[in-house]
Amino acid sequence: MDEEKNIVFVGGVHGVGKSFFSSRLADLVDGMHTSASDLIRQRKELSSQKTVEKIDENQSILLDELKKIKTNKSLFLLDGHFCLIGSNQLIQKIPLKVFVQLNLAFIIILTADPQLIYKRLRCRDRANSISIEKIETFQKQESNWARFVANETATPIISLELTGDDIEVDLEKAKKEIGDVI
Repeated sequence: MDEEKNIVFVGGVHGVGKSFFSSRLADLVDGMHTSASDLIRQRKELSSQKTVEKIDENQSILLDELKKIKTNKSLFLLDGHFCLIGSNQLIQKIPLKVFVQLNLAFIIILTADPQLIYKRLRCRDRANSISIEKIETFQKQESNWARFVANETATPIISLELTGDDIEVDLEKAKKEIGDVI
């Protein structure tokens, strides 16, 4: 990735709406969007079970693949996770060093009602691999680690709770916040 690009990291749990939100926001700010999982998938197959065996290996792949991206856009929206569910079913934090290496310009952390996320996952993945309680716990840890990362890296952060009612309001808020900082 070009050094002068401003990376906006859009984080949240599986099914919260990161990719949809990020692609729409990229259109609004004339930015480029991709997901961390899409970049990793370019080099290896990922589990459909929402668990990750080799978190460090995947993050190395992500960083390598980001370096290959060429764009003339001033903003680059990368959607991904601050935490992942390991193959042992425990929630694991993405190491702080990964976010330091990403050199983020801005963080957006997305949350939603755990029941809404559960329904989305069931519709999207045709599976019931994660309980509402696990989604709630995962979402809290994801948000807490995002705030920690933001604090440690001195990166501006906003948190948006997506209701599914009016995404345009959330997009405009994010656009304004990013514009005020970048």
